[in-house]
Amino acid sequence: MLPTLGLARLGSAEPFGFAEVECANGRATLWTPETKIIIPDERSSSWWPLRSIDVEARSLRLKVWLDDIDPFRGLTDPLPPDRLGDREFENWRQLVTEAWEILCADDPSGAAAIAEGMRTLVPMPAAPGWGTQSASSGDAFGSAMVSLPPEATTMAVSVVHEFQHVKLGGLMHLMALSNGDPPGHYAPWRDDPRPLVGLFQGVYAFLGIAAFWRTRRLALSGAERKTADFAYLCARRQTERAVAELSRSEILTRPGRMVAQGMVDRIRDWQADQVPGAVAELADLVTDAHRAGWRIRHSRPTDETVDALVRSWLTGTPEAVVPAEADVELGEDAGWSHARLGLARRMVRAVEPVSSVKDLAAYDWARTVVQADIDLFRGNRAAARAGFVQAIIADPANPDAWTGLGLTLASDHRLAGAVLLEHLGLIRSAYLEVIEQATDRPAPDQFAEEMVARLAFPA
Repeated sequence: MLPTLGLARLGSAEPFGFAEVECANGRATLWTPETKIIIPDERSSSWWPLRSIDVEARSLRLKVWLDDIDPFRGLTDPLPPDRLGDREFENWRQLVTEAWEILCADDPSGAAAIAEGMRTLVPMPAAPGWGTQSASSGDAFGSAMVSLPPEATTMAVSVVHEFQHVKLGGLMHLMALSNGDPPGHYAPWRDDPRPLVGLFQGVYAFLGIAAFWRTRRLALSGAERKTADFAYLCARRQTERAVAELSRSEILTRPGRMVAQGMVDRIRDWQADQVPGAVAELADLVTDAHRAGWRIRHSRPTDETVDALVRSWLTGTPEAVVPAEADVELGEDAGWSHARLGLARRMVRAVEPVSSVKDLAAYDWARTVVQADIDLFRGNRAAARAGFVQAIIADPANPDAWTGLGLTLASDHRLAGAVLLEHLGLIRSAYLEVIEQATDRPAPDQFAEEMVARLAFPA
């Protein structure tokens, strides 16, 4: 591989070898005992040039390499070349052209920064059954890996997303944003606990995504506008929660606190944005479901707190219990949030009504969706409550059933609802102990409502 030029295919089966190169008059000749290659030579099958995409919109020019050959274009081990065919390359060129039009129209100053800082796009395989994916590395400033999206708007979002990572990665090479990197932080876009640096990166990336959709939605109408409103509000809610988590950290450096405060200030200006009520309700449900689902899996209550709640139930005494938590459980548990997010997106698009699980049979993400989820997202709280209760009776430890029940009950209790969703893990742990010790098994919904009333918090 000759960086920025291309790949010479020498035809050797040996993993290592030697070649001689002679440069003269703007050309290079490469020799091995078996092969002679003149560079550049577009006609030779032994020479693959590194191709670029060069586009312009509204007087802003973007030129990026489309790198499908460099062995170090991935994030881990060296990769063999994976040459795109002419039709595939043209698909990429067309999508980048259309995405650049969108970025230049919606955010000229942001597009100008991308034109300066983004240098390479690396095609990557799509995630099986789950849309476009992308990635970048702090050690490769200006480069982003992206799977080929279905349309230009998704390409634009992916570029914005990864360029946010690229910018913050560059800043982190220049100065420390924290004094350490402890694990265990909640990130609304991830199903696993994150280190502080990962949380910082995610907050900054989703701030960019929210800003993109905030502007893009204003140029759309109908179903596209509803989808964009949903994407904007979800990203904004995620960023709000994550930046609050980040700002509470006591190990941020002065530059780290400045960056975090800058994000807080920017989001504050978005609070007056109007989003249709039905879309806002779905966005709130999805973000609340993720937070509650994460906590029930990763926030482990102390044994003393669980014992106190169990004792108060078994003895019938209204003992006030202050929730306390042990260390965050770091075990990997990924993919559990896809079902409810996919359901919400499907309902926002409203191509066809969703009334039963059968309506979702074509979607891989819907394998864990139950009828109670559909009832909850359709606003049928009574049916959802009954469905989640039955699911807990069938499997008392089921985190998705407890999360669904918590969401259903929270909508009825408002102030207590936030407490319920934060401490579902404690309530579930107490319930599992109670059904082991009590002669009569309490109804899960009634147990949860009574337990919330017994939780107390220091002034």
